[in-house]
This record gives sequence, C-alpha cells and structure tokens, in this order.
Amino acid sequence: MSAQMYQCWRCGARHYYGSGRGRECAPVIPTLVGALVLVGLGAIALQQGYFTTGGTTAKDAPRTQARVERVVDGDTIRIRTAKGREKSVRILGINTPELARNGKPGECYAAQATKVLQDLLDQAPDRGRVELIGDPTQDNKDVYGRLLRYVEVGGRDVGATLIRRGAARAREDHPPVQRAERYADLEDTAQADDRGLWAACS
Repeated sequence: MSAQMYQCWRCGARHYYGSGRGRECAPVIPTLVGALVLVGLGAIALQQGYFTTGGTTAKDAPRTQARVERVVDGDTIRIRTAKGREKSVRILGINTPELARNGKPGECYAAQATKVLQDLLDQAPDRGRVELIGDPTQDNKDVYGRLLRYVEVGGRDVGATLIRRGAARAREDHPPVQRAERYADLEDTAQADDRGLWAACS
C-alpha cells in the first residue's frame, strides 16, 4: 500500500503522512516579514549614505581642525593635522580651473581662483586654523589619496564662497554631495551676474 500525501498549509508543498511535517517547513509569513524588514533597513542605510561604492566613507571621519600649510590650487590645499601629519585636502563639491603643470598651460582664471582661495584662508584665525568636514555621501579620499572635505573658516563655507565669487563651478558628483543643491543655486547666480570666470572665460 503506497503512502498517502497531504498539502501543507504552511509552505504549500506536499508531504507524506507521518514524516514529521512540523519539522519540514517553517511558517512562511514570519520569514517573509523578516526578509522585508531587512531589505527596508538596507535601503534606509544606503539612502543615508552608510554604504558607498568606493570603500571607506567620510562618516568615519568627524569634524576636525587643522592648520593650512599652503594652497596648491583653487580647490586643493595642504594641511597639518593636530598630530602633526601633513595631508592634501580636495575641497568637496567644487571645481576650479587647473593651473599650469607638467608642461600643460593653465586654464582660464586658474591663477585668480587660486588667489581667491588664498585670500579666504588668510582670514583664518589662530595662524591658519580651519575646520574640515566630511560628507557621509562621499568617500573619505579620492583616487589620488586626498582627503575629501568641506573647508570652513570661522564658520564660512569656503567652497560656497568660491562659487559665489565666480572662482569655482559646482561639481557634479555621483552621488551628489549633501550641499549640491545650494552650490548649484550659487553657481546660477554667479553666472547670471557675470562674476569671475563667467565673465573672463566666456
């Protein structure tokens, strides 16, 4: 006599009678709910910038203070940390014209943009002390090993000031920096008013 089978109400599969059906399948609804919760938490974490495609993010680096050693160009500086280490910092969310280097001529308004940045940093109190601020949507460093940070002098956003004066353009990052919308608005205003590079390089 062949063994009889039944339809399991839990998982929809067919089992043989006497096979210990309670141990063969788990309730579907609790498992499904748990999976949906995990997916939802993952989506929230991704949206908040806890995960990126580029490794360590700036969430691992809180606000820090540093002393400016020198200006490299309109969007890059060399700083010295509280531990005495010298590092390069690429200012987040902006692009400035490139200075002449490696036999290549400088771009329009590169020298002026560098001077604007130098003038802003010269206003830093306590012998050039600035505040470096990470962005949880961005990586901690770029491909050249430079720290990716907003730079503030006495509470003033240096990147925003450069854009406002027409010394820098808003950079299109993917994903966008947290200050992208504000920077884009400042760029639109500077361009409409023919400030800086928008007048000199048109």
